[in-house]
Amino acid sequence: MIGRTPSTINAGRILQHGTPESVKQSAIFFRNSLRPYCGLLNLAPRVVVTVASKNEPDRRAVRDTMYCAGSRDVLLLEAGMAAAIGAGWNVQEPEFRASLVFERDWFQYSVISLAGVVTGAQEATGFENLLEDIAIYLTETQQFCPAPDVLLNQVRQSGFRQTAEGVLGWDAWVADVSQGRARLENVDAESMVRGVTPALRRLALKIQQAHQRLDREKQLLAEAAPLHMFGEYGEIPGLAALLEQTLNRKVVVGPEPRQAMIRGALSVLKNLDWWLSNI
Repeated sequence: MIGRTPSTINAGRILQHGTPESVKQSAIFFRNSLRPYCGLLNLAPRVVVTVASKNEPDRRAVRDTMYCAGSRDVLLLEAGMAAAIGAGWNVQEPEFRASLVFERDWFQYSVISLAGVVTGAQEATGFENLLEDIAIYLTETQQFCPAPDVLLNQVRQSGFRQTAEGVLGWDAWVADVSQGRARLENVDAESMVRGVTPALRRLALKIQQAHQRLDREKQLLAEAAPLHMFGEYGEIPGLAALLEQTLNRKVVVGPEPRQAMIRGALSVLKNLDWWLSNI
């Protein structure tokens, strides 16, 4: 809504990169969201929040927001851990497993073992940054750059895979034309891949730096662990293959990646007493 509201309405951003911009405004928003779950007695709820930041001020802001919203107990669960639990991993095993949550404006990488995050990385780089990098590349190389919403739909539908008939395919083109939605031009897959390369290399550098914080033995285990991708944009066609090439390791899309964090948070909520005493 920001930038699209009439002058009589003042729209503010509640979250920025997964962190409350204003504790007071966010508390009001979440208090109204929690009210239907408080029951007739208006009992203070117990809340599990998935977070994308290890930064203590950011985490404190999230915690303070939920307490101000009327929560009784608040557990901050890292997004990567929540996705792993939601995917059915036994996170208490000593085996090293790696998860990558890829969202709209952030990602979080986590190496998980013995119910804890051994090492990890997060940054304000997400799907929107991929689109911005593609647009910058097309502009700098003097190629046709579609409108942001057209580029968004193209990446969502076809991702980074090239088909014999073009990026979106002959059937999709015919369907659009028959419905009066003629497309001016599609960006070829090669240009899109070149455009997102800088963002993916930044992601790879962050992961490499996370591994370097470990001792040599754990570093080798972390690098050898298969990487499972979760998040709303984890299913973009061709993105996992691009990450495989960039990271030089196996990358697989987790089961139902959009819902993994939610399922994980619900699972933790059912055993909240254990998690509060062990985290």
